[in-house]
Amino acid sequence: MLTQRLFFALWPDESVRERLHAAACELLPPDARVVAADAAHLTLLFIGSADAARRACLEQVADGIKGSGFTFTLDQAGFWRKPQILWLGCGAQPAPLLDLVQGLTAGAEQCGVKIETRPYQAHVTLARKVRNGPIAVLPTEPIVWPVEKFCLVESHTETDGVRYRTLRFWSLKIS
Repeated sequence: MLTQRLFFALWPDESVRERLHAAACELLPPDARVVAADAAHLTLLFIGSADAARRACLEQVADGIKGSGFTFTLDQAGFWRKPQILWLGCGAQPAPLLDLVQGLTAGAEQCGVKIETRPYQAHVTLARKVRNGPIAVLPTEPIVWPVEKFCLVESHTETDGVRYRTLRFWSLKIS
């Protein structure tokens, strides 16, 4: 039985991706592994391994999401020492973002997905293998990200890193 490694995500447009990449380059020591600009995303819900039936169930869940488009601001840098990850996040997580995560989570549970118990923390990974944390402060200008859609993504781990393939997008109504 074939399976795919899946997650739901927000995928930024080119302008936001470029600003995220520039922020990573500003904040990091030279030995850190910066996430490629085209791979920058915000994970809404990690699914893990899923067969065709589970994927179909998850797509039905996403079809039923009635979320609204929203804007959020990435205005905080963070560093997780144990996984050696530098990230950008938002001081105030917008209610529509949390509603989207909650809707996807509830639906995924009905599809038999085991859900992580840690509280959700919206963030975009800027770099991995950061041994000593950022060498500069957060860029002075926060990154504003208008969100109009979410997607289902497949990830493949390869020798030179992780590769992502967007499988499907869902629009969020503009309020």
